[in-house]
Amino acid sequence: MTWTDYQVPTVMIDTGDGKERPVRGLSLDDMSLLVVNHLDSMMEITTLYIQSQKDVLAATNMTDLVMVAVRTFPDFISEVISIVTDTPELRKVRLPAGLQMKVLSAALKLTIEDAGGMGNLSAMLQDAVKAAVAGRGEVSQKLQDILSPSSTSGAAKTRTS
Repeated sequence: MTWTDYQVPTVMIDTGDGKERPVRGLSLDDMSLLVVNHLDSMMEITTLYIQSQKDVLAATNMTDLVMVAVRTFPDFISEVISIVTDTPELRKVRLPAGLQMKVLSAALKLTIEDAGGMGNLSAMLQDAVKAAVAGRGEVSQKLQDILSPSSTSGAAKTRTS
């Protein structure tokens, strides 16, 4: 078997029109693109995630976090959906909420599994964001505040080599 035989893992989801369509996880290239195009949204989502890990009254369920992201950052969510479905034209389409959740849940599951767990994925995203904002003054400082050791305690990051 060669690398050209490699098939990216996908999950088939029912799109409600009698068809099933594939969804894949995010690659490092995808994450880098998202960081470049949606840095502010990603920083806010990261803040929400970190707060949810520290606050027992906050959204502790990943589905709750995804729902907040869908409501608060619709352009970011449309970009993610277009990437994980390999359908660029979906950037301009607002899919029904249930379908968005199916696509995002499948993509998140595949991405987390590929990364080796949520801690590893979190570490990869933090590295990508840090690289994107290095030397950008106020943005870089804001990120350092968000990702300070006291704010990320309990995130259970383990770096992969």
